[in-house]
Amino acid sequence: MKQGDVVILRKALLGNEIGTVGVCYEEYDLNGHNGASFIFENGNHDGFAGNEQEHFLFVVDYDIMASEYNFYNVLDLHEDFCKGYFNNVFLISDSEKLKYLQMLREDKIDSIVD
Repeated sequence: MKQGDVVILRKALLGNEIGTVGVCYEEYDLNGHNGASFIFENGNHDGFAGNEQEHFLFVVDYDIMASEYNFYNVLDLHEDFCKGYFNNVFLISDSEKLKYLQMLREDKIDSIVD
């Protein structure tokens, strides 16, 4: 996944329910392992290695503003979140979320739990 990718959660995680929207705000390389960091609707954030991304996240969109975000540290990230920097990403309607969740169920993609 790349910076700017908008995702929904396949599993409940970080105080979020299945279907919660998140966005990738940085990509990183940690000792030769690629990963990406995501922030979610409730402001919680975490990094995900490649295999974790596939297990927990489903890409549903791309946001140009998030793709241009300059991550410096988690304090600035929190402040930017509180200022509403990512709000446009989280505007996916409930009907859109349900559509994506239904796609996951129909495709029998791993990790969707009723």
